[in-house]
Amino acid sequence: MAGQCGRPRVGIISDIVLQRHRLQAATAKVGLDVCFSGDPERLLGYPEFPAAGLWLVTLEDEADHPALFDHLLENTEAPVLFGLDPAPKPGGTDYFRWERRLLSKLEDQLGDLEELDSEASIKQLDVQVPATATPPTLPHWITPAAPDSVAEEVWILGASLGGPSAIKSFLDHLPPGLPVGFIYAQHID
Repeated sequence: MAGQCGRPRVGIISDIVLQRHRLQAATAKVGLDVCFSGDPERLLGYPEFPAAGLWLVTLEDEADHPALFDHLLENTEAPVLFGLDPAPKPGGTDYFRWERRLLSKLEDQLGDLEELDSEASIKQLDVQVPATATPPTLPHWITPAAPDSVAEEVWILGASLGGPSAIKSFLDHLPPGLPVGFIYAQHID
């Protein structure tokens, strides 16, 4: 199932709060929407089964939750990834390797995730700012750039997956005539 902007939606089930948090952060980093994140009991008590295109399940002991597996099989046809490695502490080499393994598993099920920020989302970025929006004005101490002039300063904007929409939002909030040139670097493996 797709969420906003056509992005795949994932459900996260773990009986470890920290694991849920790290899985949610890692999936968001590659542009996936999380439609459910909770422990097995929360999913079993959920009023309406979440429409996920993929389920990530990591439990301390899978034998402790036999009803969960029956519930998943009865309510979804989406792939279910069981037994993911516990996420190590962020920032280290082990965490980076864990993220790469997770990305590989996600791509096996959902296809190339780097395309999430290419065609579909970039086409959506072409939406114009509403005519009712008033563009910001330059502060009095900044002299507006003359048309066709060379920028006085060059700013480098860098982003990884998820970047184009954040960069567009940033640029939409800049006043016209800013005497600055931009170089945009987009990280794509």
